[in-house]
Amino acid sequence: MLKVSMLRTSASLLALMLWVPAALAQAPVTATAAVATDADPLTPPPKDEAAPLAPGVAASAIAAEAKPAVDAHPAIMALLAKLGSATSPEHAAIAAFYGANGGQPIWTAASGVLPRGASAIAELARAADYGLDSADAYRVPPQPLNFATPDAQADYELALSQAVLAYAKHARGGRLDPTKISATIDMKPRPYEPKSVLLGLAAVDDAGATLRQYHPQHPGFKRLQAAYAIARQQSASAETLQRIQINLERWRWMPDDLGDFHVWNNVPEQLTRVVKNGEVVFTEKIVVGKPGHSTPVMSADMQFVIFHPSWGVPAGIKSNEIGPMLKRASAANDSFFSEGGRASAALGRHELKVSLNGRPINPDNVDWRAVDIRQFHFTQPPSGKNVLGVVKFRFPNKYDVYMHDTQERHLFGQNVRAFSHGCMRVQNPLSLAATILGHDQGWTLEKVQSYVKSGRSADITLKTPVPVHLTYFTASADDTGKVTTYGDIYGMDGRVASALLKKPVQMASAKVSEQSAPRRVVSRPRTSGGGSQTQAFNPFSGLFGN
Repeated sequence: MLKVSMLRTSASLLALMLWVPAALAQAPVTATAAVATDADPLTPPPKDEAAPLAPGVAASAIAAEAKPAVDAHPAIMALLAKLGSATSPEHAAIAAFYGANGGQPIWTAASGVLPRGASAIAELARAADYGLDSADAYRVPPQPLNFATPDAQADYELALSQAVLAYAKHARGGRLDPTKISATIDMKPRPYEPKSVLLGLAAVDDAGATLRQYHPQHPGFKRLQAAYAIARQQSASAETLQRIQINLERWRWMPDDLGDFHVWNNVPEQLTRVVKNGEVVFTEKIVVGKPGHSTPVMSADMQFVIFHPSWGVPAGIKSNEIGPMLKRASAANDSFFSEGGRASAALGRHELKVSLNGRPINPDNVDWRAVDIRQFHFTQPPSGKNVLGVVKFRFPNKYDVYMHDTQERHLFGQNVRAFSHGCMRVQNPLSLAATILGHDQGWTLEKVQSYVKSGRSADITLKTPVPVHLTYFTASADDTGKVTTYGDIYGMDGRVASALLKKPVQMASAKVSEQSAPRRVVSRPRTSGGGSQTQAFNPFSGLFGN
C-alpha cells in the first residue's frame, strides 16, 4: 500500500536590525567601472546544442535527403499530400522520414495495424502512469480490422506517428520550458530530434519498449513513477497525485548522466548528499536561500575546493544591503553620530575592504548616494569573521552560488533552514571536503583538518570536475513505494502545475515568508557581581552572508 507522509516544518521568525552610524563623506570618488554581474567569471558560456538523436540512430541517417520514390505506397503518398507544406517541426519530421524510407508505412498495412503499431498504441495507453496526459495528446482511433482505402490507412498512419512524436517529446520534458517558470531555474530538457525518433522506432518490433526508454532512467524517477502508478490505482487524493506528477516532470529536466560521483543538493529537504556509483556516501544538513533569495535549480561542475577563502560580496547583496548601509553613512553627520560613524568604520566592523577598478580606495572619500554600488568590489579577507568560514566549494555558474562553511552553526538546529542569499552552508564542511578530495586526490579527513589548522589559503583544483546538482524535489519514493514529501518553501509546485495544465493552479504548501536568521545567544560573565548575562551574537553572516 502506498504510504504518504508530509514533512511539516516551522520556524520562528525573529527580526534583525542593523543601524550603522557614519560620518559625512569627503571628496567624492567617481566610479567608471562596468557594472558587475552575479555570474562567476569562470561560468561556461551557454551551449546552443542541437537536439540529441534517439538511441541507436546514426547522424548519417538524419542527414540523408528524402528522395521521391516511384514505388511509394499509396497510403504514404496520401499521407504526404495531407501534410502539405508541413509547417510544424513534427510534421516536417514526418514528411522527411517517410520521404527517406522509400515511402513505406511502418505502423499499418492494408489488413490493419502491424504488431509494431499495436505495441506503440499499448504504450501510449499507459502514458498516464508516467504522469503524462493520455487523454488528448497521444490519442489514436480504435484499431480497425482493415483499411478500406489508402486514404483511411494514411489517416491512421499519420495519427499514430503524431502521437508517438508527442509522447517521445513529453517523456523527455518537452511539455514546458522550465526557465519560464522562474528565473532561478536553469534547466533545459532535451527531447530527441523527431525524425530520429521515427527512424529508431521503425527499426524495432517492440516500439512500446523503446518508447518506455525515453523516460528518465534514473532510479529516483523509476521509484516515484512506480509509486505514482500505484497511487492512481488506489485512487489517492488529487493533491497527492498532482504533487507526484510535478516531481516526475522535474526528473525530466535533469541531465541523462548525473555522474558516477556527484553532489546532490535538494533544496526542499535542505540536505546535501554525495553519491558514488549509485550509493550515498555522505549526507549532511545545509542552509539554503530564503524566499526572495532562493537557491537556484541548476547543474554545474565543481572545479575547486578553497581553504580559508576570501569573500567577494555579490552584486545583489551590494545593492540591497551594503548600499543602503553606506548611503546612511554618507547622509550622517559628525554631530549626530559621535563615534565610529564613518563608512570605513561601518565596513571595518566586518573587515570589508573596498576597491574600484582593481585599486583599493578610502570609503570615506565616496559619496555613496551618488554612485552605483555595483561598480565597487567589496572583499572580506580570510579571518575568524569571514562569512564563508574555512572552506568553500566552487562550481562556476551564472548565479555565482556555491557551498561553504559558516560561522552561524546554530542555524543547523532549525527545522526550516532558509536563511541564505542563495548559497548553501554545510553543517560538516570538512567531512564534505574530505569526501570530495578523497575521491579526487586521495586526501584523508586528517589531511583536510591539518590543512585547515595551518591557516593557509589555497585553491585546490580538482583533477576531475564533480557534477553538482541543485534540485527542487518536493516528493521522493523509496523501494517500498513509500512517498515522502517535503516543504515547498518557495511555493514552486503551483507554478509547475499551472505550466503543465496551462491554467492557474493553487496548491497547499509549506511555503515560508522571508525570515531573518535567529540570533545566537552567548553567555558572558558580568563585569561585577555573580552570575552571567546574555548578549546577542552579531550575526553579520546572517544579514549579508551567502
